[in-house]
Amino acid sequence: VIQLMSLREAEFAKLAISGILATRISFMNDMAHLSESMGVDIDVVRTALGADPRIGDAYLYPGCGFGGPGLSSTVMTLVSAQHEKQTEPGLLDQVMLINERQKEVLFRKFWQYNSGNVAGKRVAIWGAAFKPGTHRVDNAPALKVIGALWAQNVQVAVHDPQALPELADWAKDKGELDVFQDPYLAAEGADALMLMTEWRCYWSPDWVRLRAIMREPLVLDGRNIYDPSFVKAQGLVYRGIGRV
Repeated sequence: VIQLMSLREAEFAKLAISGILATRISFMNDMAHLSESMGVDIDVVRTALGADPRIGDAYLYPGCGFGGPGLSSTVMTLVSAQHEKQTEPGLLDQVMLINERQKEVLFRKFWQYNSGNVAGKRVAIWGAAFKPGTHRVDNAPALKVIGALWAQNVQVAVHDPQALPELADWAKDKGELDVFQDPYLAAEGADALMLMTEWRCYWSPDWVRLRAIMREPLVLDGRNIYDPSFVKAQGLVYRGIGRV
């Protein structure tokens, strides 16, 4: 589709598109948070929403938040413009608050599972990039989770197919971080496995091997790529985003 418009209109349209996409993501994350308290599987709800032709299924996948140099910064530009023109907080302020809250959702699940007794434990993180297919970690949810784990004296081990060098640079002078080229070495001796980025290499892991090498069989699925019933049948404990 080619649409003629002024330069300023084109710039605003780009910002508005990012704003609506971010809103859909945060809306689904908000619904996932509510669904857990009601014993409702958000994946069933998502499928129903996506089947409505007025809505569609794009950007309706709950998870552990969005990041990156594109969407996050573009939405923040739109939020800043709103702050300059209006005194009341707008919808996008809440969208960004929900997203920042969501970045720590896996840490909160880990905390709750252990009743707050997390000091000295070890967590493996699969995926540090803000999305699959990139080495960038700008505003990635993994960074906030790592910071929260460090604050509670939790050991952190990370695997990512591309982002380890950039992650190591980010971690300098911040805290101790173990990085691994093999995802199973990262998971060895872990008290929890957190899936943060849905790289294809993580979609069909060797569950028997994971159960054998992990100290505690807790799988925290930040992208809802695993089937809860199947993972539980392998002898592991599953926690997803709005999954029951």
